[in-house]
Amino acid sequence: MNNNIFEYATSELSQDAFLCWCANWFNDPSNPKLQEMSIEMLKLFANVDEIKSVRVHRQFCKNVYIEDKKVPVKIDALIIVNGTVAVIIEDKTATSEHDDQIQRYRDGLKQIMSTSTMEEKHHSIQSIRSVFLKTGFLFDDDRCVKADLIVTGDELLKILSKYLGNSEILDSYVMKLKNDLQFNAELEHYEGSDESFWNWKVARHHVSQYRLMRDIFPETLWVDHERWIYRIYHGTSYGRPWTQMQIFETKYKNSEDVFSVFWRIDTDKYGPYLSLRLYEKMDKKDTAQMDRHRMIYDTMSDAMRSILEENKFCAWRDVKPAKYKGNCRESEIIHIQLVDKLNECEDSRRNWMDGVRQISDEFLAKIKEIV
Repeated sequence: MNNNIFEYATSELSQDAFLCWCANWFNDPSNPKLQEMSIEMLKLFANVDEIKSVRVHRQFCKNVYIEDKKVPVKIDALIIVNGTVAVIIEDKTATSEHDDQIQRYRDGLKQIMSTSTMEEKHHSIQSIRSVFLKTGFLFDDDRCVKADLIVTGDELLKILSKYLGNSEILDSYVMKLKNDLQFNAELEHYEGSDESFWNWKVARHHVSQYRLMRDIFPETLWVDHERWIYRIYHGTSYGRPWTQMQIFETKYKNSEDVFSVFWRIDTDKYGPYLSLRLYEKMDKKDTAQMDRHRMIYDTMSDAMRSILEENKFCAWRDVKPAKYKGNCRESEIIHIQLVDKLNECEDSRRNWMDGVRQISDEFLAKIKEIV
């Protein structure tokens, strides 16, 4: 095993430092190949044809006032290219953007740029360009980031690999990035094995759950990226990963109250499972709301039962939840254990996935008619 510093320096702060190091090679002609690397990377990030000057700021941090509120602007890497283009780089390894970071940074930087000190220090900045770099697995949340440019780990690797052999730091980072990308690629295999299901990738990793959900419900179904319909998201419960995808949302008639339906991949004591659930953020102390929730649940349950009674994929008795939990905001409509499904051959597994998608489509058609 090579003694690689990036096996220890794994935080996003370390990646920030590496990106700034790469960019600043433009200002150091002692290694022409690394200077060439800097130019190639910055042309992509700044969207310019020529690099004339580069000023690098790591962990650029200032406070600005927006609507009389002090807002901190903390940019991972701010690079001023040619004195006219301010490049905001927000880089992530395993997490995603949160709280509209990039838009907040753009707004804050515009305000900072309007001050005379900013103009004197950085000449005349004419445009701001935002770059979101995600070296880890690209989930749907990452695809929705409002940045001028989204750069994946594979795309960064393609640039950096051309310059191997010119720096131990660069070589070490590339080796670590390759290993991480390969690890994520292996996580996309969610098939079962002879091991305990708690050791299966689909029970331990969001990447595996995401790939399984996308194999059942292809990304082509996710038409509107501004909405949550067919957009996959994930979280954890007591350290156990889960993955969800909403397929339906609407309001009750003559009400502003909303209910939704989503698919969930999770693991219980019987193994990984796929469930279809009804969700409503109701007041549990409101009897009318609770009765209404039970009524819509019964309607959906009856609709699903009528579908499965005529479906060759599975029988109602195999998927019906043990009981309705009327005191919960989430209520299962069907629950499918996956241990046997994930141990089947690829063709059988493909047929099963087609069956789930068919059930889902038929269920949606019925529900849209009823509600």
